Amino acid sequence: MNSPSTSSARSSSNPRARKSFEVNPFRKYCLLNGFDDIGLTLRHKDKIAAFEAQRLATKPWLAHTLSS
Repeated sequence: MNSPSTSSARSSSNPRARKSFEVNPFRKYCLLNGFDDIGLTLRHKDKIAAFEAQRLATKPWLAHTLSS
């Protein structure tokens, strides 16, 4: 028998009862498409790569500023 601390509480006697709730449209879009913060950013990877290439061409001194 489950103790009160380990049993799951239910607000309805029907375990299949449906509850409605609001979801922000942008969050819904992310949930339905499986996007997290990184996934949202990677949708623009072509634009990011183009920007980085253009930045490197115009500012080559920034190419090796990070140490490995």
